[in-house]
Amino acid sequence: MQAKIVGTLNFFSTSASSFVVDYGMGYKVEWRFDAATSKYTRYLSNTKQFAGGGEEVAVDNIIVQYVKTKIVDDYGRKEIQSIGSGSARVFRDGRLIIASWTKNSLTERTKFFDEAGAEIKLKPGKTWLQIVPSEGSVTVSS
Repeated sequence: MQAKIVGTLNFFSTSASSFVVDYGMGYKVEWRFDAATSKYTRYLSNTKQFAGGGEEVAVDNIIVQYVKTKIVDDYGRKEIQSIGSGSARVFRDGRLIIASWTKNSLTERTKFFDEAGAEIKLKPGKTWLQIVPSEGSVTVSS
């Protein structure tokens, strides 16, 4: 994969017109890119999602952060390990950036890096962080 320059952002990327996060047991979240607005819109069970004020859930950046989890009780609730490092996917402008994340302490912000090791600059606007267990499934369509 070759480095591409989009605006002032240098990153490795591929086309991503939509993607699905499959959490299992029938719970799937889909994000679809709308080229007219340059935003991703969120769908649950193939139904567009709306915020409390009635506006559709549409964002400029989506970060899929893979994290280690463990079940902590008989109800299946999970503990999420958000301190450390792991892999990630960053979606913006209809593109996918293969990434990694790192967070060294509770008070430090999580940082995301492209395959070249450069910190990823997000597009101004709304960002959605989609937390996915390390073994989770994300399917990308170009």
